[in-house]
Order: sequence, then C-alpha cells, then structure tokens
Amino acid sequence: MLSIARSNTIGAIPRIAHTIADIIRARVFAICCGQRRGDLNVLRSDPALKLACGRLPDSGRDLCSQPTLSRLENALGRVCHRERGKRVKMGVLP
Repeated sequence: MLSIARSNTIGAIPRIAHTIADIIRARVFAICCGQRRGDLNVLRSDPALKLACGRLPDSGRDLCSQPTLSRLENALGRVCHRERGKRVKMGVLP
C-alpha cells in the first residue's frame, strides 16, 4: 500500500492510501481515455473510469491524483536507474 501524507506537521496521519495496483490501473485506463501525459485529476472522479477501476461510480472514493501518480513514477524511475547503474558497473550493460 502506498501511503502519502501531504502535511508538514510531525506525526500527521496520511490522508490518502492507494495500492500500487490501483495507481497503475488508473494510469492505464486514463491512457485508454486519451490522457497520454495529461492531468489525471481531470478523470479521477469520472464515473466510467471509476467503474473500470473497480470503484462505485457515484459513492466510491476518487482515484489517485496526478501528484500521487508522479511520486510512484519517480520512485520507480530511481529504482530502474540504480539497477542499470549496478549492471553497467558489472559490465552487463554498455
């Protein structure tokens, strides 16, 4: 579960919790809706997208926000760069 707090106070309770699968699912379906590099905030409360992601269209909580998606993408990018660096040092990759 990816949990992100957007508060500067110490000991703040995270306000948003999404599984990585939920975030990736929302991103994939947003791409299917034509949001290539666009803002996921535009579609996060869209009833059809919520239904496709397994949420109730009217009463289910909204999908993840664009900043949440960006934090996941940035975290994955750092891991990929670190692994590539290790392989380059070992001589496996050019």
